[in-house]
Amino acid sequence: MAILKLERFSKILGSQKVVRLVIPDQICTGKVTVLWLFHGLGDDGSCWLRKTRLEAFLAEKQIIAIIPDMGRSFYQNMADGQLYQDYLLNELMPQLQKLLPLSLAPKHNYLAGNSMGGFGALQFAFKYPQKFRTVFALSPVVAFNAIKPFMPDLNSVFGSKLPENYLQNLILAADSHKLQQLECHLLIGNQDFMLKENKIFATFLEQQKFCNFDFKISVGKHDWIFWDTAIEKVITQIIDLENRK
Repeated sequence: MAILKLERFSKILGSQKVVRLVIPDQICTGKVTVLWLFHGLGDDGSCWLRKTRLEAFLAEKQIIAIIPDMGRSFYQNMADGQLYQDYLLNELMPQLQKLLPLSLAPKHNYLAGNSMGGFGALQFAFKYPQKFRTVFALSPVVAFNAIKPFMPDLNSVFGSKLPENYLQNLILAADSHKLQQLECHLLIGNQDFMLKENKIFATFLEQQKFCNFDFKISVGKHDWIFWDTAIEKVITQIIDLENRK
C-alpha cells in the first residue's frame, strides 16, 4: 500500500489542511472503491494509521481510504465561521475525484468514522444519501450531553443553543426514498459511556423503519482497541458488498 499525506491550501477555510490517503500499490480497475474515513474529537487523520491496523486490513484490496483532518468541527459549518462541511463536500471531495481514479458511483462510496467522526459520517449520509452506499458509525456521538464535560468549546460548533435530536431531525427532513437506498450500520462497545444514547438513537431508527439498518453491541469501550477491531469488520463488510454488485 502507498500512504500519501497531502498538504494543500483550502480556499474555503483559508488555511493549510492535510488529508491522508491509503492507496493500493496497483490499481486493477479504471475507478476504485472509496472509503471516506473520519476521525474523532481530539485526533487528526493520522490516528487511523497510528492506532489501528488499517493499512494491513486494506492490503491487496481495491479500496482507497481517504482520511481528512477536520479539527474539532463535528464535520459542520461551524458557528464560529469555519465552513468545514463546505470544505469537505464542495472542495476536497471534488478535487480528489479529479486527481485520483476514485469511483463517483454511490454504490462504490462508503462512509465510516469513530466518535465525532461517527457523527460526521451519519450526518453526511443522512444529508446526502444519493452520494453514498453505506455508512458505518463506530461509537458515534448521537447526543451532545455526553460530551459537554470534555468539550468546553462545543458552542463554537453549534452556537450558544445546542440543537436537540440533530441527527433525528436530519432523517425526518430527508427524502425517504433516497434514505431507503442507504445502508446504515451502528457499532458500539458494551462498556462505552455513550451506549445509552446510542440505544435510544437506534430505537428511533427502528421506529422510522429505516431500511437496511442494524445496530450491534460488542465487547469493548470507547477506545482504539474497540475501533481497531471495528474497522476490520467495516472493511470486511465493504468487500462483501462490493462482491455482490
